Amino acid sequence: MSDPQLFDATPFEVAPAPTADMGHDAQRTARRRALLEQGIHPITKRPVAPEAGTCGDCVHLLTKDRYPHRWFKCDLTLDRLAQGPDVRKSYPACAAFEPAQRGDA
Repeated sequence: MSDPQLFDATPFEVAPAPTADMGHDAQRTARRRALLEQGIHPITKRPVAPEAGTCGDCVHLLTKDRYPHRWFKCDLTLDRLAQGPDVRKSYPACAAFEPAQRGDA
């Protein structure tokens, strides 16, 4: 190919701003991506610390099982009824990260 421009040169927007025509889930995802891009953990609102690991490696991650569903929560954000936002295990760790104790020892 002799075309010097192989790809579209327009800027790529990773986290589009939430708009009214987006669904509720898409708006929440866009808000959380924007927070991550700013270096803020979308659940705890603390600074991210990706060098520490991910939420999946943290002692604060709780698993709520109600067959056939499973949710992951951060115990730092739960209210008195043990309700709070869902956490993705793949989110980068926040400044409150504490490594989970593994039973492999």
